[in-house]
Amino acid sequence: MKNRQLWVVAVVFAAALVAWYLLGRKRGPVDVPPPPPEPPVEAPKNLVAEAVVATPDAIWHKAQTAVGGFLVLAPPTLGGVLAAYVGEPELAASVDGSLPAYAALGEGDWVIAAHVASASRARELLLGAEASAPRFAPEAKAGALEILRPESPSGAWIGLSRAFILVAPDRRSLEELGPYAYRTLPTKPPSSAAISASATQAGLGGWLHASLEQRWGSLRKYLLDKDDEDRKAHGGRAPDFADPKGLVAALQTVVDRHLGALGAMQSAEAILDIDDAAITLRVDLTPLEGDNAAAHWLDAFHGGSTAPLAAQDADALFTLFWRTSAPERAATAKDASGTLGETLGDRVPASQRDDLAALLLGAAEQRGDWASVSFRGGAATGVIVRLAAPDPKKLLPVVDKTFDLARKPGLGGWLHDALGVKSLTIDPHDFPSLGPGRRAHAAREGLQLDVGWLARGDEVDIGGGLDCDALLASLAPARRYGDDPVVASALNALGPEVAWALVGRPLSQGASPRSDAEVLGLAKDQGKARLTFRTTGLLVRQLLASLDLP
Repeated sequence: MKNRQLWVVAVVFAAALVAWYLLGRKRGPVDVPPPPPEPPVEAPKNLVAEAVVATPDAIWHKAQTAVGGFLVLAPPTLGGVLAAYVGEPELAASVDGSLPAYAALGEGDWVIAAHVASASRARELLLGAEASAPRFAPEAKAGALEILRPESPSGAWIGLSRAFILVAPDRRSLEELGPYAYRTLPTKPPSSAAISASATQAGLGGWLHASLEQRWGSLRKYLLDKDDEDRKAHGGRAPDFADPKGLVAALQTVVDRHLGALGAMQSAEAILDIDDAAITLRVDLTPLEGDNAAAHWLDAFHGGSTAPLAAQDADALFTLFWRTSAPERAATAKDASGTLGETLGDRVPASQRDDLAALLLGAAEQRGDWASVSFRGGAATGVIVRLAAPDPKKLLPVVDKTFDLARKPGLGGWLHDALGVKSLTIDPHDFPSLGPGRRAHAAREGLQLDVGWLARGDEVDIGGGLDCDALLASLAPARRYGDDPVVASALNALGPEVAWALVGRPLSQGASPRSDAEVLGLAKDQGKARLTFRTTGLLVRQLLASLDLP
């Protein structure tokens, strides 16, 4: 009887095991549903910009590989970077860098929100027995966000939610920007770019506009105060070269125009991509609707193809290319003549100032819609100016008369007193492989400068340097920007309505010359101003090295 009972118990137990196994295979483990996400919040009033990093660890690895240098010595993950910033190395493993990270920028404040692998584990590392040192203490709770106070007055503040860890420089940033960063930004449509960012109208027209205006005001005051100091040091005598007040006033007009346009921008959208070939930053500026400074600024753009730039010498250190409309050229010439009149003053006779103003207006009338300035180094060091001209025979005499004016006693005396030019001779000159033109030879103590100019095709070209023959020979280059696939691709990416573009090869004249190029351009695209910058990791590394960062 007893054995029968044991058999029954064994059979029932075995049946239960089989049933548990079968039901478990069929149903699988019972998942505990995650807590519902916290609802989005409205943008804080002090929000200036926001950003999303799609896959932080992968993008950071690309940046380290592309740039190299001391960047390779930095922690290899977003968690490592944040851990180094807050001073808690063990925190690195708590950040999930395979998921997007978010950032919000306020008026001088910021916060970063990264996905946390385990909030409880992160809390234990920061506050529990595993903490390497008591660097943080629980401060308060803002909804589901726990705020951790740093023990050091200058330390970073930490926020912990169910799914995110937040880092900010102070409590105010954490409380004001944090909820928007980890509750609202993740609900927005994702971007295909590695890093995407946007700035609000309030940020552009408010904090950023005021900050730039303040910086310009400080610089303007410094320049004018320096002029007053120099005058006092020289018994009240005005500078020999020019009156700085006129130049500062001209700069003020330019600054007002661009700052006014910035203040009337509806938004700025930026994307940053990194690949094996280049690092590309693109910024789209959208004006507010209606009649405003930003709309006028964009309407003044005169865009066109970069084909004339693509045909220029690829061995130049830098080349700036721009397009302007006929009204803009006339307005610029008028402003420039007015500025020259104010800055030169009595240093040059009024009749010659009037002649110079007339020549500027004449050049504006005869010029075409594009122009460029290139700087070359090496044996043919100097500057080349290329001016498009529908009829070069009409523009060339304007250049001739400008240099002839420089030989007259008034303007020539100013060149002697201000720049130390002892003599200026001008003669016809036949440039090898280019054709006839004129050459001016300026002599000053310790330096001989040649300036040559000629009409060629549908343009007028001017070159000034130690040897204008060698310099102007680059007008028929062996290698053009368009022959470089990286530069050609960057120029093509600017689009068909390019207002200006800058191409640089800053390493081409070094001890170990490199062909790395950077391209910066501004174009009009579907009612927006698009700024595009493309460079290489090596050039970024050289820039960072030149900044002498700690």
